[in-house]
Amino acid sequence: MIRSVTDSKWAASNVIMPKPRKKYFPILLLMVVALSGLALPAEAQAGPNAAQQQLARNYMAAVRAKDRTRLQALLHPKVATCQSASTREYFDHLANQSLENVPQGNYKVTVTPLPPGGPPAMLPATMFQYSVQPTQQLQIDGDITAANSVSVIRFIAEQGGRWYIVYPCPNPEGVKYFHENLAKQRQQQQRAQALAAKVKGPLRAQLKNLLKQGRKIDAVHKYQAASGANLTTAVQVVDVLDSTHD
Repeated sequence: MIRSVTDSKWAASNVIMPKPRKKYFPILLLMVVALSGLALPAEAQAGPNAAQQQLARNYMAAVRAKDRTRLQALLHPKVATCQSASTREYFDHLANQSLENVPQGNYKVTVTPLPPGGPPAMLPATMFQYSVQPTQQLQIDGDITAANSVSVIRFIAEQGGRWYIVYPCPNPEGVKYFHENLAKQRQQQQRAQALAAKVKGPLRAQLKNLLKQGRKIDAVHKYQAASGANLTTAVQVVDVLDSTHD
């Protein structure tokens, strides 16, 4: 089992997993994958060229410095043109996710060609369209703790010898769709906070102990077994517990 940074369909795709790293995505991440990339078989991956490696270095420098201006500069010029007052929260949200759970220390960069038809269409095509078609998937793998690694996945496209990050641009209906789903996400987070507050006694102590050991996956499974919650809810509740200092 793996999870996204926020288990949100709108998160930029930073996928956290226990070592060793595995290459698969659960249903939970389908919308995440649609926005930021799909892990393809390892045999299809290759080392990046110099320009792609430079994009990866620039991206890592920006997220480690939490520099939104530098992140913005990495977006393809045609993506930047679809940013407006109405789409600002959508792009701000993607930037926020990029700044969470950043790989520490050394990292590995791989690039995978996308199929001729482009990325998989998992968002409504009538609401979200690429202003420029991405041609490659950039993947950055690194560790965030001794127990957990993260895969940062972005779609990219070239212009003028430089490579840029590409996101789909929402039209007015897409903006509405985004806000509706963001509201649902916030409701889920509020519910998770309420459920986490009800975790008491030995179970809470056991879960917190697992989290201190970096065994978040085991904590999710333990909470599921004790509460009967589904996977999405269990991940959200354990995330709340992980961020709570008892």
